[in-house]
Amino acid sequence: MASAGGYAFRGDVDELRRGMLVGRPAEVVERLLALHDVYPFAEAVFWARLPGVPLGLTAENLERVAAEVAPALARS
Repeated sequence: MASAGGYAFRGDVDELRRGMLVGRPAEVVERLLALHDVYPFAEAVFWARLPGVPLGLTAENLERVAAEVAPALARS
């Protein structure tokens, strides 16, 4: 099965979600901070618009990241 960096969908949605940072802003912050504790990093790359996601939904998600996720990470 072809994959992009090992992220091919294998039919288990829960497994897929565990491998991605998907969730409510507080959940994403918690997971990023936990990753940072194990693998210290100074920058993160955010793929804002996955294929097939409407532009309006993408804009809402970006605004949520800017308003809720980024400030929480900056305070840590």
